[in-house]
Amino acid sequence: MASVYNKVRDHSAALRSGLCETLVFLAVNGNTLFQERLGLDLDAHVSKIIERLLTPLTLDRLQSQERDLPRYAEAAPDTFLSLLERDLVSSEPVTWGCSDPSKRVCLAVACGQDCSGRLKTWHGLRALCRA
Repeated sequence: MASVYNKVRDHSAALRSGLCETLVFLAVNGNTLFQERLGLDLDAHVSKIIERLLTPLTLDRLQSQERDLPRYAEAAPDTFLSLLERDLVSSEPVTWGCSDPSKRVCLAVACGQDCSGRLKTWHGLRALCRA
């Protein structure tokens, strides 16, 4: 149905999923494995990538990346939450578009899935997703 509206992804779901999992792995283990040898702060690099993927924060962007949001949040929790917090204090928060059932993005989708210890704050975002 998406192709009818010219909304076809350039990359497969498997590739997107693999890239997200790699970002999570690098954020969690990258500095331990590579920082001393290569002098790279991979956690910071992953945070920048997540910020670039979600900035500017729009409802369309949230909707198009809805399946990847939990992994973005796990890979860079501080960055992810900072983006949402900045949006929530703005004059017209994009994330409140979640309350419109026709446009809703369930930001709390990760809470029912594989939620890691790195992201305790994620559970606090359930309120953004209204039934």
